Amino acid sequence: MTDTWYEVVEAGIPLTQGDLIFQCPVLAWKAGTLDLQGQEETEILQGATVVTAPDVVVMTQACDLEHRNVENVILCPHVSLSEHYSNWKRNMENASQIPSKRAWRAHCDDICRDFCGTS
Repeated sequence: MTDTWYEVVEAGIPLTQGDLIFQCPVLAWKAGTLDLQGQEETEILQGATVVTAPDVVVMTQACDLEHRNVENVILCPHVSLSEHYSNWKRNMENASQIPSKRAWRAHCDDICRDFCGTS
């Protein structure tokens, strides 16, 4: 018996909701305002974009993906548990609170309760 709750799939397998994609190429807008002087619109827009490679989770409904009802896929940033813990710990310290094991457990329980809809 294995403790693995996920499956690594080949690149040709269609996307579905909840899939994790590591280092996914994503086109984004650069921060700041556009300089509209002296260039064609296409050049301006090309210069205002940047390609990043974040880890993401597919959020688009599985049925929409399966039936090809969407042209774009909604993605959400994926943060590892260790990175989330580091951020939580830093936020606790910044708020002059003690990031104890008990506080971390309570935080995780809150997430589970909110996600599962239990009280």
